[in-house]
Amino acid sequence: MIVTHRDEVRDDGAHRNGVLRITIACTGVAAAHFSLCLHVNRRHLGDAYRYPTERPPPMNDTRQHGPTVLVTVGAVLALFASGAIALFAFVGWGLTTGRLADTKVLSGNKIPPRIATSVTVAAGLLPGEQISHFYSASMTPQGDGNVLTNKRVISYVNDGSNAWCTSVDLGDIASVRLLASDSWLEDSTIVVTSSDDSELILYASTEDGGDLRFADAIRVAAVDDGG
Repeated sequence: MIVTHRDEVRDDGAHRNGVLRITIACTGVAAAHFSLCLHVNRRHLGDAYRYPTERPPPMNDTRQHGPTVLVTVGAVLALFASGAIALFAFVGWGLTTGRLADTKVLSGNKIPPRIATSVTVAAGLLPGEQISHFYSASMTPQGDGNVLTNKRVISYVNDGSNAWCTSVDLGDIASVRLLASDSWLEDSTIVVTSSDDSELILYASTEDGGDLRFADAIRVAAVDDGG
C-alpha cells in the first residue's frame, strides 16, 4: 500500500486540491481483510482511492421527537391510571370493611358491622339500643357521627383535639326541620328541637335523597315514641 499527498492532475491541467491518494495492490485474502473499511464492493482494487481533505458541513438535526414524547405521555398516563385504580380499590375496600365512612346516609342492615361497632363505642349506645340511620361527615365513622336509634337522636365528634357527644330522647323531640342543601357538595342540616327548646344539629348527605329519608325517619320515630 502506497500513500501519497499531492496535487491532482487532470486532462485540463493540474489542480491544487490536496488530493490524498491511497494506492492498494492486494489480491486474494488481503483484499478480503480490507473490504469493510475500503468499500471494495463499490470500487476495484488497484484503483486510486480519493478522500476529500475538508470535512462536510454539519447537517441540521432534523430528528423528530414525536415518538419520545408519545412514550413519555403514555408512561405518565399509565402511572396516573394505576394510581387512580389503586385509590378506587382502596376506597372500595375501606367502605366495604367499614374502615372508611360512606358518602351517603346508611340505614338498617346496610350498616357494615365494623361501623356499627365504632358507632356503639363513640356514641355510647345503651344495651338494646339499635342504630336505625347513620351518617358521618368525616373520613372515618369514629371521627364524626349523626345517629338515629330506637331510643335517641345522637350527634358526636371525636377529631383528636375535640370530643363530645350529645343526644335527645325520641320522646323529648318537639320538632324536626330539614334545611336542605342546594349543592351536592354540601350536606343538608337537620335541626332537632327538644321540649325544652334546645336544639341538636345533625348533618346528612344529599346523595340518593338520604337527607330526606333521615329527617322523615326522625319525625316518624318521635311520633311513635310520643314526641
